[in-house]
Amino acid sequence: MELRNQTPAINLPNEELALKGCCLRPTFIYFALPVTYSVKKLECIGVMTEDRVGELLYRCQFIRSLTLSVRNVHDMSHYAECMQCLEDFTLLIDRVYPTIINQMHEMLSLERLVIKAKLFSKTNFKLLHKVMALPTMKSLTVTVTEGLIPRYVARKVASANRACSLVLNGERIDALPLLVRSTGRKRKVASVAVVSEATN
Repeated sequence: MELRNQTPAINLPNEELALKGCCLRPTFIYFALPVTYSVKKLECIGVMTEDRVGELLYRCQFIRSLTLSVRNVHDMSHYAECMQCLEDFTLLIDRVYPTIINQMHEMLSLERLVIKAKLFSKTNFKLLHKVMALPTMKSLTVTVTEGLIPRYVARKVASANRACSLVLNGERIDALPLLVRSTGRKRKVASVAVVSEATN
């Protein structure tokens, strides 16, 4: 079901719900849309809300695929708890903040994440290692239209989970090589310890 520029009328048996270019008011969110178990795919693009998007998500707690377009961090606060079944998440946003990444880290069923942002600072990009480290994660795709993420930073993030692929601006990022300790160094330290004990 796709709704454009109109007051939404929800038919609960639908498994897919798309809200595009419409306005959601608290009256609609609280009373007209009950909790539904049927919606598995939800799209919110160009949706104007007078309340947090989370209030809508609370009524679609069993979605497995979400495409969400938000402008600021306030629309992303405190809603991960109602998205524990989410497997595919596409986020369109102007700027990525730490709060957003922390919410993603709490989505324990997340497998595929796509982030399309205008701005993504190097410091905040490093925080993605927490999302990469989720055992369910299979792929992370990030597109940044403004600014540059250093390659060594991206490789550190990729190293958090070698079973999950990281693609940055269309380029696959390889994880850093594993560091292997030298066995020769260990033997040398052990021999010094033996000599010192004999001297004493």
